Parts: sequence; structure tokens; C-alpha cells
Amino acid sequence: MVDGVARVAKDATTACLLIHGFCAYSDEMGTLGEYLRDNGVSSFALNRPGHSTSPEDLQSVRHEDWTSAVSDGLELVKSWGSRNVLVVGFSLGGALALQCASRDNTLAGCVVISPALWVGGPLANAVPLLKHIVRWRNVDTEAIDRTYGYDVQRTKYGREPMAATDQVLRLAAHIRTFLPTVTVHSWLDRV
Repeated sequence: MVDGVARVAKDATTACLLIHGFCAYSDEMGTLGEYLRDNGVSSFALNRPGHSTSPEDLQSVRHEDWTSAVSDGLELVKSWGSRNVLVVGFSLGGALALQCASRDNTLAGCVVISPALWVGGPLANAVPLLKHIVRWRNVDTEAIDRTYGYDVQRTKYGREPMAATDQVLRLAAHIRTFLPTVTVHSWLDRV
């Protein structure tokens, strides 16, 4: 069974798989899903393994588990029989959407919003070692709400397992090995 939220538009010819970001839930894509449905496009907002439960559940998840869940979600969306199927992802979901689109030439398109392909900062390269010493990173969810606005329903873990952060970095590095890109990256993007 694929976990997530379906928003099916009557007589839709287009359907989208919506993929949320790191340590978030499918509700992160809820506003977009509602907008799409109200405009005749069906969508399925996927909950990836280790998300929408507790941060502890994310500790043992590998990026291959996320990739598998995206494939399952895509098969579900395709089963609806829409003429056009797209994948849409935000942050880590954007990276997974790019990976999915690179493997499936039947897709009508791929939309990414701030894809997590490069994670910077002075400690990013140390995460594979740090995860054994510092097991958790606290997240200021109030600051995130202030940045993105309180009017958007968005659930995010208040702490993140460093082992999962390591999986994000591994996935991003893997995707960069096979995905030719021209990227303009903004460090001050408030999306």
C-alpha cells in the first residue's frame, strides 16, 4: 500500500505525483494538490518512508526506500489512466522527482522546486562521520513557519536524525553522477 493523500479531479486528463521535502509530511504539498484539483488536475501527495510518523522512524530509512516509494506512488498515479502524468517535488522531493523522471520516459513532465542536489555548509562533508557522534539535529520549526507563512499547513519534525541527513547527501551525490544539469542556485531563496 502506498501512503499519501489523493485529490482526484473529475474527468482529469492530467495527474501529478507530489513529493514532499525532508522530514516533512505530505501536507507540505497539500495547498498545491488542492489548487491542482480545483483546476482539473488530479494528484497524489506521497508520504515517504520515515515521514509522517516520528523522527525515530527515519533513523533506519535508506534513500533507496524513498526511491522505491516514489516508484510505487508513480505506479498508483499512472493506474488512474490520465493521459499526462507528471512528477512534482520540493527540496528532497525535487531530487527524487528528477531521479524518477530520468528513469521514466513516459512522463509528460517533471517540476522541481528548490531540489536538494547540493547541500552546503562547512559541516556537510563531515556528516558521514558526525552521524556517529551527533545523532540528532534540532530544527526551529517556528522559524520555518515565519519564513514560509502560517497560512500554509505544513508539518515538520522538530529534530532530524543525522543518519537521515547522510542519506539525503548520498542521494544527491548519486543523482549528480547521471543527471546532466545547468543549475542556477540561490542561497537566499525563500521558497
